[in-house]
Amino acid sequence: MDNREEKPEAETAQEEVAPAADDASTEVVLSELHKPQWSVVTFDQCAARNLTYDEAVLKMDELAKENISGLCIVTDNASEHMLSIA
Repeated sequence: MDNREEKPEAETAQEEVAPAADDASTEVVLSELHKPQWSVVTFDQCAARNLTYDEAVLKMDELAKENISGLCIVTDNASEHMLSIA
């Protein structure tokens, strides 16, 4: 005879895993990255605007080779806001 007690299903189930992003949200992210809405900024200026994210990465790499520090990729809207408060 088996002396083990059966545990309720909730106790034996594995942890729930968050569902994967649906295709629609993935498409939105990809399309946002491909839109020319990205800027590369330094500590004190906007080095380039209206880039796709891939172009911004290339521009940031180019500027880093020139030893320009404080580089960051932000949206064009964020760079406008940064410049207006500087």
